[in-house]
Amino acid sequence: MSFKDILAKAKAKAEGLAAQHHIGHKFSSSQSQSQAPTLPNNGYAPPIPPNKPILTSHSDSSHQIPPYWQPSFNHATPVSEQFKHQTGAHGWGNQELQNYVPAPDNSFYTSDGKLIVRAIARDGQFTSARLTSHMTLSKQRGSLVAGK
Repeated sequence: MSFKDILAKAKAKAEGLAAQHHIGHKFSSSQSQSQAPTLPNNGYAPPIPPNKPILTSHSDSSHQIPPYWQPSFNHATPVSEQFKHQTGAHGWGNQELQNYVPAPDNSFYTSDGKLIVRAIARDGQFTSARLTSHMTLSKQRGSLVAGK
């Protein structure tokens, strides 16, 4: 196999990989062999699926996606309005020492909008909270972002 054939085969493989990863760079035959194509980010272009928006910043309101579910962690609201307390002892089979209870000492909202879930030890007894949301994630497509 000649050098020219090897080069053509390498070029075809590179174009196939670029297409597979949606890089979008075509290697032209007019480029000299000593001049390598330049890619952003030190030679690496991350794969970008076609027709997908790129969110560059959470503060960029033009690209904001409305939240699927956003609980309000209001200290005046009981946790049970947005979350279900699952109760029980011993961690459902994994031999945990705490009992899961719906007590406000174990799960509550702070005045600055945070959900607190804590374990408490009193007189050799351990309690904690186990919560599941009333809202379920039932979308077939999309992404989930958690945080504030």
